[in-house]
Amino acid sequence: MNNIFDKNLSALELKNFELAQKLRTHILTDVPQLVQENSFYNLSYKDKFLHNHTNPLAEANEIFRSAENSPVAIHLIYGLGLGYLFQVASLNSIGTVILYEPDLNILRTAFSLVDFSNDIMKKNVYITSSIDQAEEYIYQKSNTNNTPLLLSTIGYRELSGEKFNELVTELQRAIGMFGMDRRYTQERFYQLLRKIIINIPKLVHEQPLIELKDVYKGKTAVVISAGPTLDRNIDTIKKYRKNIILIVVGTAAKTMAHYGIIPDFLCIIESRDCSKQIEGLDLNEVNFITEPFSHQNLRSKHFKKTYSHISSNCPVNDFWCEIANVSSKEYLSKGTVSYTAINTARILGCSKIVLVGQDLAYIEGQCYSNASGYKDLELKKNQNCYLYHNHLNLNNLFCHLIKSQLSLKRITEKYL
Repeated sequence: MNNIFDKNLSALELKNFELAQKLRTHILTDVPQLVQENSFYNLSYKDKFLHNHTNPLAEANEIFRSAENSPVAIHLIYGLGLGYLFQVASLNSIGTVILYEPDLNILRTAFSLVDFSNDIMKKNVYITSSIDQAEEYIYQKSNTNNTPLLLSTIGYRELSGEKFNELVTELQRAIGMFGMDRRYTQERFYQLLRKIIINIPKLVHEQPLIELKDVYKGKTAVVISAGPTLDRNIDTIKKYRKNIILIVVGTAAKTMAHYGIIPDFLCIIESRDCSKQIEGLDLNEVNFITEPFSHQNLRSKHFKKTYSHISSNCPVNDFWCEIANVSSKEYLSKGTVSYTAINTARILGCSKIVLVGQDLAYIEGQCYSNASGYKDLELKKNQNCYLYHNHLNLNNLFCHLIKSQLSLKRITEKYL
């Protein structure tokens, strides 16, 4: 090891210890070659030059100039190479710089040749070789006013080929989800915070779900949602009931009760009052899993025990984590109760997770299973609707709804 490599690793250990340890023990399997052209150094890897032949520094400056540079900008640098683009971004970005280099051969070689320690130590700079961690960094820095900017050299895109396109698709999907999460939490933060405060007298007695980690290790979990195909699987659920851990979302609770099936766990996370989902049910033998911000009326029901699922993607839960001195790290979520139920099965240690009724098939106009609390909600084709007669396009249809003083919110409230 040389002094440059050690210096870079010492800096990286303070920002990403796991990656630093990987680099320290990594054995090069395909060594990038350092070459000099036109007074500039370049890196050749798998018969591809990673930077511009003529002037790699000018290339890096041009790429960065083409991107927005503001305090909310997220500059995602794909590929380190010899660090031209990374260092230009580190020097000039007034937003956030995330370096994503998935190839440890390149990362180790570059760390042995170029001193990046000052760049690494900057507060706005993050380095990773994992796409999942890159997405996590993006999520931490995202808000509704910015879009991450993916910057890379032509050489890197040619080296990666289809993998680069897959990366772009993956990032687009993740960024879309981040945007939805952020908008949702911004619009509802104070409303949810109020719910948590109301729930505190009950919350202090609830056990965090993580305390049940791996108690059903190796078991099979069946997660029941209330889609219309649930009715087709009732006999199978009954047949194997004794061999499974049954986790049911609120909308399917009445269907289970109708067929005499008692769940192990019931999940409801809504902040609105959706007591209708479990109205009239005997739940004394059922464990309840819910969010700190779920409606207070849900906690007035009699359950065997109530556990808190403190979703990590919901910033308002940080308030409860700080008060209760608990971590939300294990509580993965995307805002839906089905996702919460699936993550519950993961936390419980179940090795197989089977999904039932996880559909919106609208079979013969049916939205939910026959015995669900929302069984009367149907999808019907209105022959007089402008949409079916093509008199209006989608934009005009929404204008028509607004002029008619209708809104999706009011329609939802009517039925839910």
